[in-house]
Amino acid sequence: MRRNTLFGRMVAAVFLAGFLFGLFSARAFSWNPADETNVNSRYTVESVEITGASEARLSRGLREELRRYVGQRFSPEAFAKLSGRIREELKARLVSPKLMKGTAPESVRVVLDVMGRRVNVSTDNSRLAWHTRQGWTGGLQLTIEERDRQRLNLGVFSDGDTLTERLSGAKAGYSRSLFQGRIRPGFSVSTAHAQYDARTLQAAGMNELYRNVDSFQPTVTFVPWRGDDREELTVEVGICLLYTSDAADE
Repeated sequence: MRRNTLFGRMVAAVFLAGFLFGLFSARAFSWNPADETNVNSRYTVESVEITGASEARLSRGLREELRRYVGQRFSPEAFAKLSGRIREELKARLVSPKLMKGTAPESVRVVLDVMGRRVNVSTDNSRLAWHTRQGWTGGLQLTIEERDRQRLNLGVFSDGDTLTERLSGAKAGYSRSLFQGRIRPGFSVSTAHAQYDARTLQAAGMNELYRNVDSFQPTVTFVPWRGDDREELTVEVGICLLYTSDAADE
């Protein structure tokens, strides 16, 4: 195709127009307007409040940053980032900033509304290993946690590494926070069946080996001291109750 033909000139014009349109549109869409273009940016922040959660649950650094915005001009971008940090610390589902009329002219009260609790589901404590002589060992644990409130653990296991016998069974646990996490009662239960290799069975008598073991462990965790930056000192007390049965009890 020659450049001096009508078709060639039309194609060149189309490509040139497309290039110019892409150049100007890219600049237009990549331009970030300053906060001054927002109509609310002309207002002065009179106060910053949190609803739906206690401000004491925030870290000291974040509480001080909230106070620093008082007396400054409202910034939508800054409060959007601040809402994200509060949502992460409180593990909330959503933090929505709202503007309320202030007592002085040209001022607003910023209300950060914390909505819902985020539920985390994880299998972080699960493990699985294989040995050519001992076979599979490990466990699968499911943790459902509503942060700063309650936690539920469910799991199954088959452990051939800790003891000479293999213990296979299931376990569960539950804990709950009271008085803003100062007291955390909980409990865990498990039931397991023991399996022995042939040499152990031959060396020991039938009544010398247990076949089943059940456990119940209640605990209470106290927090006597909590710092301004979310660090804390915990004391845990509890008791473990075990019940075993041998082959004669089956």
